[in-house]
Amino acid sequence: MSKERRLELIAEIENALDSKLICYLTGDRRGFETRIHPEVHTMLYGHLQRLSRSKKIHLYLYSTGGVTMAAWSIVNLIREFCEEFGVIVPFKAFSTASLISLGANEIIMGKLGQLGPVDPSVSMPFNPPAPGRGPNQVLPISVEEVSSFIEFCKDEKLLGLKSEAMLAEALKHLTDKIHPLVLGSVYRAIEQIKMLSSKLLGLHMSPEDEK
Repeated sequence: MSKERRLELIAEIENALDSKLICYLTGDRRGFETRIHPEVHTMLYGHLQRLSRSKKIHLYLYSTGGVTMAAWSIVNLIREFCEEFGVIVPFKAFSTASLISLGANEIIMGKLGQLGPVDPSVSMPFNPPAPGRGPNQVLPISVEEVSSFIEFCKDEKLLGLKSEAMLAEALKHLTDKIHPLVLGSVYRAIEQIKMLSSKLLGLHMSPEDEK
């Protein structure tokens, strides 16, 4: 699609919504993936300055995720330039992109539009090595997978571990595979997601709406 045709489509969306439109797309092609990152903040600020302050701004968003804290800065920056903030989700808006959507007054989704759970992965030097990869490659640890393992151990329909000794043994097996500092980072990520979700919703929801 030519640049001219893309600009025509942007203008059509702006006219239909009576809003200004910013497009933010990250790549998901295998081997060429890009992620939402705080570094986009400066570029986004430049676009917003050119738009000047508007009554409404919509973000056309396509991404499989990225750095969770970037969602907070992106949403707050856009809100500085408008009274109402909307997100358009034509296809994928996963993880951090879903967090950004929580900060919008409205979410417009196409028939193929998808939001997803906020499931970041923790990667640090203490992570276990990634099987089949180079010596310096570590295995990312999914926050949801660690949380699910703990719930799996406690679920009465599955393992149903109740005694402190049994739970301690399960924890020992987990820490034998995953360094405790990595597990600490996982816990911090879980608490961070809860905090960000609450704060982003609080940007546009009143106590009455929450009820």
